[in-house]
Amino acid sequence: MIRYDNRDLRHLLFSRAGAVVFSSYVLVPSLLSTILCAVILLSPNIKDNMIIAGDVGRIYAQMLGFVIVFRTNMSFNRYFDGVAHVKVMLSKWRDSYATLSVFIEVSLDQWQERGAVEYVQELWMSKARMIHWFSLLVAITLQKLSK
Repeated sequence: MIRYDNRDLRHLLFSRAGAVVFSSYVLVPSLLSTILCAVILLSPNIKDNMIIAGDVGRIYAQMLGFVIVFRTNMSFNRYFDGVAHVKVMLSKWRDSYATLSVFIEVSLDQWQERGAVEYVQELWMSKARMIHWFSLLVAITLQKLSK
């Protein structure tokens, strides 16, 4: 079972695994542009020395809000597309296991009617190995996806 605590906000917000939020490519430009915007909004004399309208900061904030919402929407879409692909992958594996299991069960019935004990035992062992392999396949895949 994958241990995941979705109530730990500290871990959710500050986890660096797979995130680009805390990289210098994101932090430096965003901090510089935010500082510039704060200087423009908070300094009343800067408007006299520069040809900048008073609404520049508000427009910047609106654009930044739009970009954040758009990026978050893209991230959620990408995440849920991945979840859908994993569900399809697991359902295909389940279908292949069910097909093989039915084939073995039918073969078991036919060999039991004929009285071939060694073939029946071999088919039971094959079914047990198949259950082991499919379980291992799913477990390893989910473990790799959790990292």
